Amino acid sequence: MILNATNKRVEIVLGEAMTTTNCDITASWGDYTATAFTPGGASTVSNGTTAVVVAPAPATSTQRLVQEITLHNNDTVDHTVVLRLIDGAATRIFRRALVPAGGDLAYSPSLAVADADANYFSIVAGTPDTLILKAPPADALIIASDDNLNIGTNDAAASHTSALYSGNASAGASGQVLCYSGDAAAGNSGLAYFQSGNATGGNSGEAYTFSGDVGTGDSGAAGVGSGNVTAGTSGKADIYTGDSASGASGPANIGTGAASGATAGSINLSPGSVVAGNGNGGDVVFNAATGHGTGRNGLIFMAGLPTAAPATSGAIWRDAGAGNVLKCVP
Repeated sequence: MILNATNKRVEIVLGEAMTTTNCDITASWGDYTATAFTPGGASTVSNGTTAVVVAPAPATSTQRLVQEITLHNNDTVDHTVVLRLIDGAATRIFRRALVPAGGDLAYSPSLAVADADANYFSIVAGTPDTLILKAPPADALIIASDDNLNIGTNDAAASHTSALYSGNASAGASGQVLCYSGDAAAGNSGLAYFQSGNATGGNSGEAYTFSGDVGTGDSGAAGVGSGNVTAGTSGKADIYTGDSASGASGPANIGTGAASGATAGSINLSPGSVVAGNGNGGDVVFNAATGHGTGRNGLIFMAGLPTAAPATSGAIWRDAGAGNVLKCVP
């Protein structure tokens, strides 16, 4: 905010009267003349619905660059805080915010505007390319919208990384990162996606769902699933790779990590059971895709099968002596 005339100043006024304590206000600025730069600042308190000057008008032949304005709500009630520019006879509101009891408001050209409460969040400007939304320790950061909410970066040449992650924990469990759609009282609930963007000249990015590494203990579960329903059909949980107009489509892999000194994890394909009424249990289907032209159809591999009957009921094994016949242990 630049005050470049002797009839321009910045004021703050509250939408409500004080209940117990006025709000603390600070301001800092720099004065520029043809020959000098002079830093300055002031502090004051709010006066309810009566405006207070937080950055007064500059002297003649001086431009005042307002660097920062802060307000801390010391009162026991929430306050509507209005920042306004007085330009001669005109009044221009440039910021209106609801600051909860114990909360803060900060205005700065480099930070834009941040409203924060001890139980909400703060906005930290790292570099010109970085915007960090940071929740206080032991509190949650919730980003919500009644309309579309997009979190991402945009650049004419190359987009940058957009990361959603929880912090590390030195003792105890690390936080969760949740991606979910809202509930619907009437109608369909929304979709929740993890997906990489399309690429016109190059490789598209990867979209991961995985749990973090652990030094001691069990790593968390990485799940892909649809929600439960009380009446109707539950949704699909798909793991698939995209189509390729020219080239090979990528693989869709389901695997468990290697183990050292213990049993490696299992891969379970378990269709649903019918628990009431008449109905068929879910099927497990392996479909090999049809080839094209001189290409062959896809194959279904069952590599590494034991060649002797295991001791586990239901296990499949390959009887090499009988012509590599697949058998199932009763």
